[in-house]
Amino acid sequence: MKISVIIITYNEASNIARCLDAAQLVADEIIIVDSYSTDMTQQIAKKYAKVQFFKHKFEGYGEQKNWGNAKASGDYILSLDADEILSDTLIESILLIKKSPKYKAYRLNRLTNFDGKWIRFAGWYPDRKIRLWEKSSAIWIGKAVHEILKVKEGEKIGQLKGDLLHYSFDSVFDYFQRQSKYNKLSVVERLKRGKVPKFLPSLFKGFFKFIGLYFFRLGFLHGFHGLIICLFGAGKYLMYYAKYQQIIKEKTATKTEIGLPKILKKSSKFSFLNPLKLWKLIQYYRSENIKTIEFHNYNDLKLGGIAAFWAGVPNVIFRSNLSLPKGVLSDFLLANVVTERS
Repeated sequence: MKISVIIITYNEASNIARCLDAAQLVADEIIIVDSYSTDMTQQIAKKYAKVQFFKHKFEGYGEQKNWGNAKASGDYILSLDADEILSDTLIESILLIKKSPKYKAYRLNRLTNFDGKWIRFAGWYPDRKIRLWEKSSAIWIGKAVHEILKVKEGEKIGQLKGDLLHYSFDSVFDYFQRQSKYNKLSVVERLKRGKVPKFLPSLFKGFFKFIGLYFFRLGFLHGFHGLIICLFGAGKYLMYYAKYQQIIKEKTATKTEIGLPKILKKSSKFSFLNPLKLWKLIQYYRSENIKTIEFHNYNDLKLGGIAAFWAGVPNVIFRSNLSLPKGVLSDFLLANVVTERS
């Protein structure tokens, strides 16, 4: 059986070499579909003898992968992301079934690394994915985010031993930033299907999701990282609601404000923890036709930025020569709230 490894890339110079080092051990050919990277992705990839490098305009994750699949000459396709590495056990498992495959499709376990920690709880593992299949037995169904592989009905699916090592998030900020992107894409996808996020259902879903992930799925065993994962995993429903409000205001809002409004006399270091101040500000931003708010100091950004985010203000600008203090709150503000910084 001949295996074609398919990888889609965009600016993956920091990841692609370690992915290819492992992939070449099982691949008969490696097809990379690149969305016109501006870094060294192409130069690094072309050093590998089995690589065929193609450039193709990005039209969606599913569409991009299907385009690469059509280029494959192998009997089976192994689909990888550039930040994924085949573990030694998984490589042995693939080489073993390569001699005599019993199934038309194979599932594997994916183990994700978050900020240097391997996450085995909080619903992140085993994260089973179908990634190896006979070329004619499956196709990617495109979505705005998290495309789905549809296997022909009736096909039995085998299980490979070993883990696919997923080096997904280098830091908490990286995690926040990508979740912000995925959340907006998910909202757009949901709106196309007529699903409009609502506050109270989102709040209840998030609450029960957190209980499930943190306690029943043992997220607490990962300490700080587990708490962040569970909060964001559960908070995505409220994030959908906030992103939806932003999409609505982007179409109608016109006003620009600088700093906090006069209804708040002053913001202190801990004003963002004052629920009354925060709620008052959220209500003000919701009632006004505000498209852009500009902040010049960190205390105002903490209070005003968080309120603006939940009120659906599309643009939050932070202008300051001072660097933001390090921490989860700053990471959240820069990844989810601030749309322009100078």
